[in-house]
Amino acid sequence: MVVSKWVLNKINERNPEGKPMKGIYIISLMVAVLCLCFAATFLHMDPNLAAFMIGLALPREGRATRFLINNLHFFLNYVILPLYLVYVSLSVRHSELRTNPNIDYVINMPLRWHKLLIAVTIGTVGKIFGTVAVGLFFGMKWLDAIALGQLLSIKGYYHIFCANEAWKHFMINDTTFVAMLCMIMITSATAPLVAYGMAAWKRRKERSQLMSLQFHRSGTELQIMVGLQGPQNLPIALTLVEAIGWTKEPGKVTLYAIDMIELTERAAATLVRGEGAEAVEVADTEVMDVRYQIGEALEAFQKENKDGVNVKRLQAISSLDDMDRDICMCAKDVMAVLILIPFHKCQRMDGLMDTGHDGFQLVNQKVLQHASCSVGIIIDRGFGHMNQASLSLVGKNVVVVFIGGGDDREALTLAAEMSQHPAIKLTVVRFLPAIETHVNTTMQSSTFHHLKQSFTSDAEIQMQLDDEFFADFYRMHITNKGVEYMEKHVTDAEELVMELHALESQYELFVVGKGRDRKSVLTDGLEAWTEYPELGHVGDIIASSEFSTTASVLVIQQYDARKHYDVIDDEFRPF
Repeated sequence: MVVSKWVLNKINERNPEGKPMKGIYIISLMVAVLCLCFAATFLHMDPNLAAFMIGLALPREGRATRFLINNLHFFLNYVILPLYLVYVSLSVRHSELRTNPNIDYVINMPLRWHKLLIAVTIGTVGKIFGTVAVGLFFGMKWLDAIALGQLLSIKGYYHIFCANEAWKHFMINDTTFVAMLCMIMITSATAPLVAYGMAAWKRRKERSQLMSLQFHRSGTELQIMVGLQGPQNLPIALTLVEAIGWTKEPGKVTLYAIDMIELTERAAATLVRGEGAEAVEVADTEVMDVRYQIGEALEAFQKENKDGVNVKRLQAISSLDDMDRDICMCAKDVMAVLILIPFHKCQRMDGLMDTGHDGFQLVNQKVLQHASCSVGIIIDRGFGHMNQASLSLVGKNVVVVFIGGGDDREALTLAAEMSQHPAIKLTVVRFLPAIETHVNTTMQSSTFHHLKQSFTSDAEIQMQLDDEFFADFYRMHITNKGVEYMEKHVTDAEELVMELHALESQYELFVVGKGRDRKSVLTDGLEAWTEYPELGHVGDIIASSEFSTTASVLVIQQYDARKHYDVIDDEFRPF
C-alpha cells in the first residue's frame, strides 16, 4: 500500500489534469496490475482474494486510479462479464437432462418458483434490511438508507460468483442454480428502474425549495457553479466564492467549475475518450493548455481554503448554440443554487471593453432564460487577482444597488453572505422615489382605483415583499453596524444615473439585480438606452466603459418561481 500510493502519486504529478495521460504510464499501470494478479496465481493464492487485496492496496483518489477503474470497468462489463455468464450457464452438469427424458435443453429445465422467490427475497430484502439497520445506527435518514440498500441489491456480479462456487461444491443442485441465475437477471434488470425512481424522488424532494440564495436553507450544502471561458475568469469568480462561503461549515460549500469549450471544427477533430465512462475530451493543444492553467489555479485555491470549499470540475463541450443546455443540465444535476458566468466582453489594457464574442453573449442570454436556479453575470475590471493567495489579504469595498423586485432581493442576499468575510466592507444604497414623485403617481393612479380595488397589483405585492425583506435585513446586518446603509431619494431615471455616477470611484464591486419584475418610476425610459438586455437597465449602465473602468459588476437574476410552479396567476404563488 505504501509503495503503490507513492508510485501513483508520482504518476499523478507528471500527468496533471487537462493533459493527456502519457502512454508509458498507461502501459505500466496495466502491466503492473496484471503481473500482481499472475504472481498471486503462481503463489497458489486464491485469485479472487488476491484481486480484492490488490484493489485495497491502490489509493482511492487520483487521476491514475480513476483511469484504472474506468477502463477496467468498461472492459469487465462489456467483455469479461458476458463471457463469464455464458461460461457459468453452460457449466450445468445436465443431471436433469440425463434423468428426465422429456427435457432436451437446459432452457427447458423445470424452474422451482418457490426457490426463485426465496432467493429474490433473501437477496433483496436481506440487503435492504441490513443496510437500513446499519444506516440508522450511524445516523442516516431511513429514506436515504433504503435508497442505499436498493442500490446494493441490484448488483449481480458477486451473486454469479457465489452461485457458481456453491454449485461446484455440490451445495446446490441444478434447478436451484438456475433459479439463482434467474434471480440475478431479475435484480440486475431492475437497475435502471430503481435508479430512475430514486433520481425522480430526489428531484421532487429538492424541488420543494426554490433554487435561489434567498430561499436556501441555512445549514445545508451550498452548490455554486462557475462558467469559465478561460483562466482570465478565475480571479473574480474564486474571490466571490471565497467570500460567499466564508461563514459556512467545512464541506458545506461546493464549487463546480465548468469549462465552456466551443466545439469548433478543429476541436471536433481532436475529440478523444475521456476518463469517465461516457466522457469525451478535446486533445487540441490550445484547449489542453487552457484547461491545465485552470486546473492549476483551482488546485491552488483548494489548498488555500483547505476543507472550506470543495472544488469539482465539469466541462461543456458543444457548439455555442447548444452550450446553454449543457450548462443548465449540469446545474440541474448537481442542484446548484447559483450559476456565475462571465460577461462576453473582457477589459482591455486601456480600461475599455473589447468587442467580445457574440456567441457567448447568446449563451448568457439562454442560460438566463432556461436555468433552474439563480444566475449571475460577472463584468470583471480587476476585482480579483491571480497573484493574490487569499481575499483576506486585501480589503474590498462592495456596494449593493437596491431599487426593488426579486432580483434586487437576491442580489442583497448574496451581498449579505459576502459581508461576513472580514475583507469585505459592504454598503447598501436603497433608491426611493422622491416625495413629490410618489404623490404625483398616487394621484394619477387614484382615477383607476375603483377598477382594481378588488385585487392587488403585482407592483404592490413586490413593494410589500421588498419592505418585509429589507426590514429583516436591516435588523440582522445594519443594526449591529456590520453593514453601512444609505438612502437616496430621486425623482426620475436621470437623477438615478447621476447618483450612480457619484458612487463609481468609491467601490470596487457593484452588485445589482437585473430587475425583470421591477416596475418603478426611477427606471422609466432606461430601456431605450439599454445595449445589453441580459444585464438589465441599471446593470447595463454600470457595465458601460463610460461609467467606470475600475469597478466590477455582478448582475443577479433570481430564479423565477413562476417557472417552478407553472401557475396562471401570481396570487397562487407560495409567497
